[in-house]
Formats: sequence, structure tokens, C-alpha cells
Amino acid sequence: MKMLTRVGVVLLAAVMAVGLVAPVFAGEVETAEIDGTIGKIIKGMDIPAMVKEHHPDVVKILKVDGVGVLVTKGTDIEFKDEDRMKLMVGDEVEVKGEVLAVVADKIEVKDEAESEIKTDGKDVTIEGTIDKVIYPTPMMLMHHPDLVKILVIDGVHVIVTKTTMTEGMLKTGTEVEVEGKLHALIADEIEVED
Repeated sequence: MKMLTRVGVVLLAAVMAVGLVAPVFAGEVETAEIDGTIGKIIKGMDIPAMVKEHHPDVVKILKVDGVGVLVTKGTDIEFKDEDRMKLMVGDEVEVKGEVLAVVADKIEVKDEAESEIKTDGKDVTIEGTIDKVIYPTPMMLMHHPDLVKILVIDGVHVIVTKTTMTEGMLKTGTEVEVEGKLHALIADEIEVED
């Protein structure tokens, strides 16, 4: 589990390093919502430099049931217990925020694709145009050997792995529909359960 968490954080940092500034989805954005348990909190000097470089307002990264949650200075954190002031490992939380990265299960080339994103828990569907294709560096492959490439679609990073089913040629300018799992988000709001 510890290795899996480390690989997830390394992949999140790699996604940040390849040009992520912020989600800038041009179409209809639906806020992602996840419920889960905080499994790890990364803060201070442990936040990867690549993340801080692209998101200087990030104060900590939470791992909530396998999803990387970037907590910024602007994230609204609500505690049911008014005496609490701090997030802790083991807290049950509800997180709402903007999709940052998705691990693709299936990608299909479309003749026309509206720019839109739909979420249902950790399930994400994205339609849009591929703005950029990023191929993994040797360091990225060392930590995530299944990584094939990362597609940037309207600011959202779509992680393509060896198990991703693809239909058609994936290149810049191609319109696609992506089905996948939420990998990371920027939290707008976190509600901590009792």
C-alpha cells in the first residue's frame, strides 16, 4: 500500500511537471465529488517541488481513497466538530473540486466532440479535443512503467496506460471521448464528517 501511494504521488507530480498550470476546461465543467477516507497527508517540504512550481498556493496533498486531492489556501474546509481545526489521516471526508487528472480506461476518436466533462464519484467521462500529447520521460517510466502517454484535453490531463483501450489515432487536434477514473482534483471544498 505504501508503494502504491508513493507511485500515485509520483505520477501526480509527473503530471504537474509536464505543464499543468490549472484546469481550464473550455466547455461545461461539472464539479467532481468524492467521499472517502484520508489515507495520507503530504505537506510542507514533502510536497513535490514540481507541484509547488505549478500550484504555489497548494498547502497539502491528501490521498482520499486513491485520489490525489490538492488543498490550496482557498479551499474551504468545514468540520462538523467545531473544536477541530486540522485534517487527520483516517478522517472521513466529502471533497468537491475541479478535475485535474484522469486515468483512462477507454478512449474513442469522435467525428465531433463537445467540450464537456461528467463525473459520477470516481467515474469520469470527458469529451473534447486533444490539445497536447506528452510522452513519458525515463524517470516517469521508472515510477510508473505502465504509462504510455498523457493527453491534455482542455486543461485536464488524461493518463493513458498499457491497459487503456484506444480506438483510433491519438494526436493533437483529434476529437475524443474518454472514459476513466479520477486520479486527481483541486479541492474547492472539503467537509469532514464526525
